[in-house]
Amino acid sequence: MISRGRWASALGLLVCLSLLRGILRFNAAAPLRATLMTFSPADCALGEVALSDRHPWQLRAANQSALPLRLESLDLPPGSELATPLPLDFAPGEQKTLAVRLNLAGAPVEPFSHARFAATLGARVSNRFGAIEQQPFSLTFSTSQPLRVEPARLEFVWNEDEQPAAAALVVSARQTLKSCDIECEQGDFEISAMPQADLAVGAPFVVRRAAMPLGTHQDRLLRIAAVDVSGQSLVAYVPCHCEYRRDLVVLPARIELYPVCQGTPTETEAMISSRGGRPLTLIAWRAEFEHLEIEPIEGGGTSTLWLRIRQRAVSAGFQAERVWCVIADGRREPVELTLVVICHGSS
Repeated sequence: MISRGRWASALGLLVCLSLLRGILRFNAAAPLRATLMTFSPADCALGEVALSDRHPWQLRAANQSALPLRLESLDLPPGSELATPLPLDFAPGEQKTLAVRLNLAGAPVEPFSHARFAATLGARVSNRFGAIEQQPFSLTFSTSQPLRVEPARLEFVWNEDEQPAAAALVVSARQTLKSCDIECEQGDFEISAMPQADLAVGAPFVVRRAAMPLGTHQDRLLRIAAVDVSGQSLVAYVPCHCEYRRDLVVLPARIELYPVCQGTPTETEAMISSRGGRPLTLIAWRAEFEHLEIEPIEGGGTSTLWLRIRQRAVSAGFQAERVWCVIADGRREPVELTLVVICHGSS
């Protein structure tokens, strides 16, 4: 007969073996779960730089793990560009160089002042066990703003059938300016200096945006190059946001239909409005697959048109269906809008 002490010893031995097995299994799996991607330089110090968007930079990424890794995305300062397309796959031990053009023009620096900036940049890296957020490197730089530019940022936002309004820009320095010029690398601005200006007060300019495609937006950077009476060269940059908006707006932007219960068609509402205040009337419509029907909730004639969108039948799964609406808005030719409706069917 086995004594109680031997039972206790055997039980303790089994517990220890189980714990040891769990530790070994955890340590064996830990390298597989870990995402070990390193970046160099880990600390990027640019030193003294000008506030522009022309700062080429190279970042080297290395997969230090025993598994293939994927670099999903890279956090960069706003307006910066990554020339290397992502996502990017790395075999175990593989290294790759990422080409970056840093945009530092958005750094907030007061006129006639010097500032130092530090930012922690991160990367999203994934393996077969999921995605892991990392913040593996930092970016530091110092800069100064030798000119006062008013306003510090230009906005050119105009609606369909309108012309972009001209903007006034005034540049000044600590000392009287001897000369001042403004240019845009893309050449899509008309910039003219106001004649007979008192440069002791500042150099005034009129900035006009050239034509751009309807329904698009662009971000540009104006470069200001000036020389004061002491002969010192001064450079500053002005960010510009340009947007040529369509007059008609559809809300919600994503139209979805969900069945109320199994196999029962449903309906929803959408709004079409005119930014320019034009009276709107629905004069015709057609659906891509004839699963939908549309009717105006109100008769129209105002700058806001409400539509009721109804399913004729519910099918399994979901599908995206386009609907073309012809809207009269007081112009010579009616406007055709394309609405995308997501129909969620029965499961």
